[in-house]
This record gives sequence, structure tokens and C-alpha cells, in this order.
Amino acid sequence: MNSRQRYKLRRKQNRMEARMLAPRTTEEIWDSIIKPVDEIDVLTQLMIGLKKDIKDDNGGSCCMSDVALYSTKQRASNRILESGGVTARG
Repeated sequence: MNSRQRYKLRRKQNRMEARMLAPRTTEEIWDSIIKPVDEIDVLTQLMIGLKKDIKDDNGGSCCMSDVALYSTKQRASNRILESGGVTARG
């Protein structure tokens, strides 16, 4: 057994002795498995993510940001301008 192996063995023995002397509570064990998260940070990140997804050019619709809103009525000849655009009045 070389010095590196002896060093690893001593470290392992020291860790085992430390665990035996100071047993952990159930809460400490859970916290070591599942890292505790600050709820405020989670909510902040969620709000930032939601604000990034909402575009300003959505025409006032938060649910249909990528969908253009079209009328299902037939175009009347009086609503079509000379330029080809459609008027808002019908």
C-alpha cells in the first residue's frame, strides 16, 4: 500500500468516525439530498421568464401572441381601398 492509498484510507476512516460522533437529523439528510431553494428566487425567475415570452406587438392578446386575428366575413367592395388595403369600417 503506497502513501496515496494510505491517505485515502485515513480520510475515509476520519469521515466515518465524524459521522458516528455527530449523527444527522432527518431534515439534514433531506437537505443534503435535495438542495433547499429560496422560494423568492424561484418566483422571481418565473416572472422574468413569463415577461420574456410576452411580446409587445401581440395586438393586446396575451393568449394568441403569434396568431393574427382575421375577420371571417367576406370583404365588401366598399371596404377595399385603391391601395389594396381594407378599411376598419364595414
